Amino acid sequence: MFGNIKKLPGQLGHRIQKLHKPVKNSEKRTNQRKELFNYTQCAQLGFPAKPSALAYDPFLKLLAIGTKDGSLLIFGAPGVEYRAQHVSANVQVRKVAFIPEQGRVLTLTADWTLHYWEINDRFLTHICSLVLLEAETSAADGETAVSAWALSSDATLLFVGSEAGSLYTVSVTS
Repeated sequence: MFGNIKKLPGQLGHRIQKLHKPVKNSEKRTNQRKELFNYTQCAQLGFPAKPSALAYDPFLKLLAIGTKDGSLLIFGAPGVEYRAQHVSANVQVRKVAFIPEQGRVLTLTADWTLHYWEINDRFLTHICSLVLLEAETSAADGETAVSAWALSSDATLLFVGSEAGSLYTVSVTS
């Protein structure tokens, strides 16, 4: 009687092995798996990764953060958050500045492009771009990076200084 019980587990194990056949992954099955379980990022929460520039507007109480991957994020009171991406992908935001009390933001990217943004009720809208210096010209003239920038006291002009000592003036009202 006990001899038959000892054989039972071995017999079950043999039967389970016979029933379990390895499944071959065909190309169709692999494609279906990719479609069903494809990972895409649909939301981003919290403080951004790799911040590279920062600005604050004390009147509107908004904080703007530019990142190394070209994102612009603006945070305000709880629940107030704006996100935008620069047109040229993966270009670092070097400088960010608010035009005081107007809800407008200026960003300067690593490719010497000045971007003008406006905060609307629900969106952060890109108004225009201005290439300050072409990449070929900047390399030939020794212009490597923007070392400083500042808005005039009446917020109509932006002064941009380079490491080589050049000074550029940009009108931000037109």
